[in-house]
Amino acid sequence: MRASRFLLVLVLLSAVACAGGAEDRPPTESPDEERSGSATIGTQSPSIIRIPTIMAVERMNELGYEIEFVEFDSTSTQVQAAVSGAIDIPTAAAAGQMAAMDGGYEGRLFLVMYINEFTLLSSGDFTTCESLEGQTVAIHAQTSADGLIARAWFDQTCPEAEPNLVVVEGSENRLVALLEGQVTAATLGLDNLTQLQNEFPDEYNVVANFVEEYPTYAGSFSATPDFLSENEQMVKDLIRIHLEVWDEIYSNPEILLREAGELLPEIESDVLALMVDEYLEAGVFPRDGGLDPELTELTLNVASDAVGGFTTVDAVEDVMDRSLLDSVLAEG
Repeated sequence: MRASRFLLVLVLLSAVACAGGAEDRPPTESPDEERSGSATIGTQSPSIIRIPTIMAVERMNELGYEIEFVEFDSTSTQVQAAVSGAIDIPTAAAAGQMAAMDGGYEGRLFLVMYINEFTLLSSGDFTTCESLEGQTVAIHAQTSADGLIARAWFDQTCPEAEPNLVVVEGSENRLVALLEGQVTAATLGLDNLTQLQNEFPDEYNVVANFVEEYPTYAGSFSATPDFLSENEQMVKDLIRIHLEVWDEIYSNPEILLREAGELLPEIESDVLALMVDEYLEAGVFPRDGGLDPELTELTLNVASDAVGGFTTVDAVEDVMDRSLLDSVLAEG
């Protein structure tokens, strides 16, 4: 666990807004009284998928809150931090958090950050599930969204095949491993897919499009019942501002593209534009906040099946609390 580079990013984003980007969004709501409250939010490496949350937290802090990001290298370490109380709000994969809930974590999902964005990409002639028999396939973690979905996909698509699933944390590391031939296939996000298709057309295969086949919830916000009740206004503001940000970037993709350019300057602007288009076209940001009962149940089933079944968690009510989201939606 380490203090997040995102704190620096937030300063940079504020500078950009002051320099001329602020006209792209309406001013942050000015409450009658300055908001107060603090929270630590778990996060992972910077990526386009996390930009809306960076923007939302920046606006939260403008209102008077003290929200801090804490960055983790993996889903498992972030979930462990949530279980131990080292962070207040994890944003790790919903499936991984559900597994922790089955093991005793008291948290409940209260907002979805993004829907599953992963694909399974391979090199050479390995174009089918069966062809990956005995091959090395890289996943982020055993309890990450991509890892659980990959296991479920292999079990359902070619149950007789036995690929060698290896943990390679970080999408950029799995991308390098695939490019250098260290692995035959890897779970990669839409951003990595866009990079490969742009730089190496026709050299890599989309063996499975998990975005379409498994529209499960991925990064999601959770907190314990005590935290939610003690910080109701802060959590409602966090939800409301996320809904506002998502609406803005869908309405004006240039906002997301500009922020991506600041966060990821190492990626060429034309490639970033393709990535932004891919994410928005796939609809990975839940404009309604997510937590649809059917998709939550799908996520729960994938998580449970991948580990041979949960023992204490068996219904969506055991893993989510929609009360604050519903309240914000009702308020319009």
